[in-house]
Amino acid sequence: MESGEGEDLEKCAVVALEQIRTKEYASELRERGVTEILEIGVVFEGKKVLLRWLQG
Repeated sequence: MESGEGEDLEKCAVVALEQIRTKEYASELRERGVTEILEIGVVFEGKKVLLRWLQG
């Protein structure tokens, strides 16, 4: 990875997690009583992949 590329992927992963929270994708699961939800942000650029997750 060149300088800055990792930072760009990291920023995109953070944005992906923010979108999961903002759009409330897990709300239906919570309404159905699911208490353990793993929210995963996946970012890729070519063959590079970055995963970030929150458990909540």
